[in-house]
Amino acid sequence: MTMDPLVFLVALAQRWHEQGLAGPSEHALMIPAGVEVGSNPHLLFLTLPRAISALQDEVELWERAALAWASAEAQWLFDPAQVAYAEWPTVETALRQWRLASRRQESRGWYEVARGLQGRFKGDIRAMVEAGGGRTSGLLAYLAKSPSTFPFLSGEETSRLWLEQLRRIGGLSIEEDEPLCLVPSQRAREAAASQRLDPGPEALPAHHVLALEVWAALSTRDQTQIAAAIQKAL
Repeated sequence: MTMDPLVFLVALAQRWHEQGLAGPSEHALMIPAGVEVGSNPHLLFLTLPRAISALQDEVELWERAALAWASAEAQWLFDPAQVAYAEWPTVETALRQWRLASRRQESRGWYEVARGLQGRFKGDIRAMVEAGGGRTSGLLAYLAKSPSTFPFLSGEETSRLWLEQLRRIGGLSIEEDEPLCLVPSQRAREAAASQRLDPGPEALPAHHVLALEVWAALSTRDQTQIAAAIQKAL
C-alpha cells in the first residue's frame, strides 16, 4: 500500500470521528443522547471515563459510559458532588456493577478525580480550565503538580487526550500554546508498519494518535479494509 502515513492519519482520525472504525464513531461515543454539547454535565462525561481510559479498551469504555449515563440509576456517578459525598464502597460497587471499572485502582481513580473536582472547583470543569489560565500549558502544569488529587487524569498521555477532546468535542475555548501531541504506542506502529503506513516515532496530534490506537486494536482484516477504503477515497 502506497500512501503518505501522515495523510492516512488525518483521514483515519476524520473517519473515526464521523463514521467509526468497524464500530461506533467517536462523535456518537462522546456525545450521549440527551446531553447538551459543551454543558458542564457533558464536560464531566468527557472527564471521568477519560481519567481511567489508559487501562481500558477505548471503544468499550465509552460504550459502557454511555449506558451508565443513560440510566437514572447510574447517572449520579458522573456528578462529582454525589460521588464525593458517597461512601467509597458504594462508589466502587456501582462502578463495578456498570462495568466502568473492573480494577480497584480504576475505581479509586474515578473516585479521587470526582472528589478533586468537587473539592477544588465545585465540579465545574470551566472553573478548572480558568485555574490553568485557559491555556494547555497552564492546565498540563496544574495537573502535573496534582497527581494525588487527579490520579490518572494527570498522566502525560491521558491529560493531553482529555484537553484535546474538551476543545474539539466539548467546544471549550482552551488556547493550545503547548501542543497536545503524543507518540504512538509500539502496537500502533507495528500495525501501521504492517500496512506500510508507519508514521515513525515522532509525537503527533493527540486525536490522530487516538484514532491510530483504536484502529490498531481491530482485527488485521478490519485494519486492512479500513486502510484500503481510505486510500480509495483519497
